[in-house]
Amino acid sequence: MGFTPQLVDLDSDGRQDVLSGSWPGELYFFPGTEDGSFGKPQQLEYADGGAIDLGSASTVYACDWHSDGDLDLLVGDIRGTVYLVPNYSGGDALAFGESIELLSTSNRKRSDSHPVAADWDGDGRLDLIVGYGKGDVIWYPNINTPVEPVFGEPVELVPPSPAPWKSDDARQPGDWGVRAKICIVDFDGNGKLDILLGDYCGGFSDKPDETPEELSRRREAVARLPELRSSWSDAYQTYRTMLTDTSEQESADSADQLQPILQKMVELKTEIATCQKTLEEFQPQRQAHGYVWLFLRKTANEE
Repeated sequence: MGFTPQLVDLDSDGRQDVLSGSWPGELYFFPGTEDGSFGKPQQLEYADGGAIDLGSASTVYACDWHSDGDLDLLVGDIRGTVYLVPNYSGGDALAFGESIELLSTSNRKRSDSHPVAADWDGDGRLDLIVGYGKGDVIWYPNINTPVEPVFGEPVELVPPSPAPWKSDDARQPGDWGVRAKICIVDFDGNGKLDILLGDYCGGFSDKPDETPEELSRRREAVARLPELRSSWSDAYQTYRTMLTDTSEQESADSADQLQPILQKMVELKTEIATCQKTLEEFQPQRQAHGYVWLFLRKTANEE
């Protein structure tokens, strides 16, 4: 949900940087360094101050939307809105202007947007392609100019997920999941843009991988637990017998006689609980995950 890091030279210094959204909504920039690593994250701000935060589960994509040489920001959020944050750096320090709403969620049942810019129809103008929460991908063609885009009727490139939230054993081959995060690229080198789609799906049940130390701890608990349970049972039977005998005799020191066995039962019960907790750590658990899907572009006569 959200994030979608992008490798891009955002500050035009000749080094690749990392750009990312976040769950709270802020946008972050990890500047590339001379040794090929990345510096500490910097929160992106508007030129006149204030963090760029347009909504939870933010996604961000940098592109030269206005064809002026600066990388602008396309930003999506959990509501499905898409914003443009223009960049007026002009080769100097990053300077972002006020956000502009490109796509509203009004009258559309879509959420969790991830916008990408690409010339999908090859007419020389950047179009808007958006992955959504239901797993669908929509193309919004630019029918105006590269500098002042206007969108035509949206076209569904990938329909909503056929299996939105199913376990892996219930999914059919080709059933992608939800929360589509996309990359537009000519994957097979045939001159046509394709879609890489990352999803999020219902997942599977399995136990976590164990380190050698964890494996040893689990095996020890497995071996120790029956012994502890047997010892507690024996102690309990001894306690019941002593309790009956002392009741009949009404011995003044009966409490002193029962106390040691009660203490032993408590200690055994504590050890049993510790072993059970250890074994629970390695029981199969529900795990959600995602896949990456390739949707190859086809021409009309190939479909």
